Amino acid sequence: MGAALAQDAQTYTIAANDGYGLQECLSGGVECGQVVADAWCEAHGHAKALSFGPASHFASAAFKGAASAESYVISCGG
Repeated sequence: MGAALAQDAQTYTIAANDGYGLQECLSGGVECGQVVADAWCEAHGHAKALSFGPASHFASAAFKGAASAESYVISCGG
C-alpha cells in the first residue's frame, strides 16, 4: 500500500506572491499550516498534505533551480 501512496503523491510549488496569502501559514511554526496545506491538496483532488514549507527546506534535486527562495512547496498524497 505504501508504494501506491507514493505513486499518487503530487508536489506543488507555490510562489509567495501568488495572491492567496499562503506564505503566512506555510512558512512553518504556525498552527494554520497543516490546515492550509490540507485544503490546497483537497482542492487539487488529494486526500491530505504529506509535507509543506519553504522551498529552501526541500533538498530534492527536482526543486533546485525550479523554485525561487520565496516559493513554498506542498506535497500531497492519497
